[in-house]
Amino acid sequence: MEQASVYILTNQHNTTLYIGVTSNLEQRLYEHRNKVKQGFTAKYNLNKLVYFEVGNSIQTAIEREKYIKGKTRAFKNSLIASMNPEWQDLLPVDPSCHSEKTRHPECSEGSPQKAVCHVECNETSPQTARGILRYAQNDELRGGQTA
Repeated sequence: MEQASVYILTNQHNTTLYIGVTSNLEQRLYEHRNKVKQGFTAKYNLNKLVYFEVGNSIQTAIEREKYIKGKTRAFKNSLIASMNPEWQDLLPVDPSCHSEKTRHPECSEGSPQKAVCHVECNETSPQTARGILRYAQNDELRGGQTA
């Protein structure tokens, strides 16, 4: 069974939220951050990952997405704060690397911050979306909270 993620994006000032679901969080973040598809996230510059959950199926993730979307903003804020009290970007990206079109050594060395913006590197890199998610869940990025 393929894993799927529910995620919440926001803008620089945390004023607008977007809740989405995907079977490939790494690829989807690349699309949001590079405005590959025009729409809500591109219009409102929603590219900061502040929350995510990994489920065991796409159906479970879709159900969870609908549940979260139906809740109040206060509930969503509390949900984000439970994982990420400072509302930091869970997969920060070095902006200088977006224009590069070559394989980047730092991607193959397992740097999740850079790997997320280099889809072409990930085709041959051992770094996977699951590896990035494990990285993002570590105590340092989650403020020392336990799961």
